[in-house]
Amino acid sequence: MRGHQRKNSIGHGHIVRLGLDPHISPATAFLQVARVARARHADSSAVRALVDKHVEGRQFGFFGEARVNVLLLNLDLDRTLPLSAAK
Repeated sequence: MRGHQRKNSIGHGHIVRLGLDPHISPATAFLQVARVARARHADSSAVRALVDKHVEGRQFGFFGEARVNVLLLNLDLDRTLPLSAAK
């Protein structure tokens, strides 16, 4: 797709994950804050606060690692910092 631009790419203003697992690490989510804030014409602190809100701890307090549910975070981003307002 080199040379072509996709106007309505889902990744443009959303936190992106790869694979089938709906979770990413908090570090991966925080790496995407600046890009998402730019795409939504929002302050990065507002996006960072939403990421913070969606960080889930270890399961049962000791299994696995902290994680962020990308679907729930993106739904919250769309609800509180809609892309339609980012023009």
